[in-house]
Amino acid sequence: MDTVCDLQRRGVLRGGLAFGITSAMANAWGAGRDGVWTNWAGNQSSEPGWRIYPRSLNDLIRALRSGPSPLRPVGGGWSTAALCPTPGTQIDLTNLRGLVSWNDSLGRARVRAGTTLADLAPMLAEVGQALPVMGDAVEPTLAGAVATSTHGSGAGLSSLSGLVTSAQLVTVGGDILEINERENSEMLPAVSCSLGVLGVVTELEIKTVPAHRLREDIASVDLVETLKNLRVIQRSNRHVELAVFAYSDTAILRRMNETTDAVSEPSAAPLTREQVVAALTRAGHNVPPLDGPLQMAVAGIFPGGSRVGASEQVLPVSAPVRYVATEYALPQENGIDALLELREAIRKADLNVMLPIQLRFVARDASWLSPYYRQDSMTLTVKQWVGADANRLFALAEPILRRYGGRPHWGMEHAMGTSDLAELYPRWGDFQALRKQLDPQGRLLNAPLKALLNA
Repeated sequence: MDTVCDLQRRGVLRGGLAFGITSAMANAWGAGRDGVWTNWAGNQSSEPGWRIYPRSLNDLIRALRSGPSPLRPVGGGWSTAALCPTPGTQIDLTNLRGLVSWNDSLGRARVRAGTTLADLAPMLAEVGQALPVMGDAVEPTLAGAVATSTHGSGAGLSSLSGLVTSAQLVTVGGDILEINERENSEMLPAVSCSLGVLGVVTELEIKTVPAHRLREDIASVDLVETLKNLRVIQRSNRHVELAVFAYSDTAILRRMNETTDAVSEPSAAPLTREQVVAALTRAGHNVPPLDGPLQMAVAGIFPGGSRVGASEQVLPVSAPVRYVATEYALPQENGIDALLELREAIRKADLNVMLPIQLRFVARDASWLSPYYRQDSMTLTVKQWVGADANRLFALAEPILRRYGGRPHWGMEHAMGTSDLAELYPRWGDFQALRKQLDPQGRLLNAPLKALLNA
């Protein structure tokens, strides 16, 4: 017996018929019971009753109308927040990917939502274009990255949500909405950062820039001196990131600037920096008294270096270990004070933390739920290796970051509630009203999202 058909048949017997799901529909969708779904970090998992792989808009519409609730779209599984788990229907847009069109005069690309950032980069390169910014990872889908306002770092550079100029949205009722500057324009700032609760985004049009090379310069720097000059460094470089250790006064500064220099030859080093950092991270957590000295050692293995490559090759950063994280976007003028207070609090609590706090810059945008809504921001990302307990670290970090006006990153863990968020987001009520209009029964909400949105 065909294994896929067998899985589909058992799925139908578990209740698919009651919801109008037939074997023929399951075959059309590429649906089945795939067992347990787990995200990249391994901290989120669920066993959906159905996992749907629509191959067309009609497939997706049938899934939304007939699939058991909660209905949750799933991207690349990179988020550590509880956005995708569901005991109902998980909708995977893997089959809806690719570059739809490219507008040369406007510098815009229309892309199917299931396209990963890794696949999008070469597609854009073929038409001489690139994304202005990318996050650390390339595994997320474009729709997932946009839905959570994934970002890079640089003065004047917005998150991916800020690049959206048009979207196609399929509602739970099966309506196909084109949302752009001419049609349903009032919905664009909501759909451009939606957490996947307004419907399923199937296509996005985004702003692009001409393909370019970047020179990456990494150096170990004195933390105090660098923070004094951070504004100057920020203004002088296209992309700037700073990795700050709790137990070391040496930080790692990463700068990237456009260049016409030749692409660097691949490194022939027997061990990558990521492999060394991974080994030291595990050692620091296995022997807690060593975390301070080992953090100094990690900072010390970055004596300085440069490389040149295509922007899509230089911007992402390989994670040395799997981690969970919380991140807050703070008004830029508050960021350094918050960082120093957080660093001191970790030291006083003697927490076992090996991974550095990541400091980045993101420009303001107009997306209602974007952490950067009308606010030029400095983001602070607090990470903990998955092999260690993150609860104490996050419980210590979040009150500090919130006190300095921080807004949480939707793709990472946070403990904020509806009333807190309503104070931080001026258009929170408008977003809630639109969500209820498009999904009055809350079929797109899993339990954590119901709690978050007070639905």
